Amino acid sequence: MRRQPGQARSCLLLEFVERTFTYCTIRFRNYPPVILGHEFAGTVVEVGKNVTNATIGERVTGLGATAVTCGHCSYCRSGYFIFCSNRRGMGHGVNGAFTRYVLLRPDQLYRIPANFSLEEASMSEPFAAVVQAVTEISQVRIGDTALVSGPGPIGLLCLKLLVAEGVRVIVAGTPGDKDRMAAAQRIGAAAVINIGDQDLGEAIREYTDGEGVDVAFECAGHPSSVRGCLESLRRWDVIRK
Repeated sequence: MRRQPGQARSCLLLEFVERTFTYCTIRFRNYPPVILGHEFAGTVVEVGKNVTNATIGERVTGLGATAVTCGHCSYCRSGYFIFCSNRRGMGHGVNGAFTRYVLLRPDQLYRIPANFSLEEASMSEPFAAVVQAVTEISQVRIGDTALVSGPGPIGLLCLKLLVAEGVRVIVAGTPGDKDRMAAAQRIGAAAVINIGDQDLGEAIREYTDGEGVDVAFECAGHPSSVRGCLESLRRWDVIRK
């Protein structure tokens, strides 16, 4: 049995939910017990009578990160709702998408283009984070050299977008990342560094003629990765996480 959407929400039949390892080592504020899952796509099966931006049968994805926000603090008003002190996202603050149906507000819904599969659309949220980091915050330029530390899903998405932007990318990972490092090479990494075999700093200096990288993207979430990114930067450049 599914919950009714009420007047101002839509009910989605979930057809694809991305699995993530975030939940294995949650280090941010969370409110268990909740149903996990925050990257998903599905089909609208019911709409509240006040919903005007969705119709039954539409394929959509949803922004689970805004499940609860205050809507009036400086962060919410400037679009950086992720820093709202009242924020609760799906999968860690409220029930998430590892279920058959979810209820979403109209502002959480995003229509899926006809040429997108539901599987591709379920990656919208992590890819949006990568787009912001690569093209909006760091503002990389053609010919830059970047370090991506951590070849997980976010790291590989960063790599894919950086390559498309004409950036030379070095990817660093651990001995356990063998398959992901191979994927990084297929995507277009200029070099991959296994930090179990090579010292990251020495390898970066070798690949950059001793100068360091123009920008570093920390995608592993480990203290040693953060330190490695900082130490790999040339003078007067940036780290993005």
